[in-house]
Amino acid sequence: AAFWMIFGGTKRVQNNQDEEVSVSGFEYPGQIFFSLFRLTLVDDYDYDNMLLIDGVMADILLSTWFMLSSILCLNLFIALLSDTFQRVYDNAQ
Repeated sequence: AAFWMIFGGTKRVQNNQDEEVSVSGFEYPGQIFFSLFRLTLVDDYDYDNMLLIDGVMADILLSTWFMLSSILCLNLFIALLSDTFQRVYDNAQ
C-alpha cells in the first residue's frame, strides 16, 4: 500500500512542481504486485523516477522491502533444509 500511495499513478517531481513523472510498473494497482515480485528477485525497477518523486521514502521503502523479502526467502530455505534432513533421518532409521 505504501508503494502505491507514494509512487502510484502519475506524480509531480519533488523539486519541480511543473514536471510529472510515473514510475514504470506502478501506474495501476494491479501492476504493483508483479513489480514487488520483481523487486524480490532484484530484477529491473525504475529507481531513477522513484528518486525524483521522493528520494527519502524510495530508499526507506526499497531497503525495507529488500530486507523483509531476503529474510522471508532465507526462512523458506531453512525450512526446506530442515524438512529434507527430517526425511533422510527418518529413512535412515
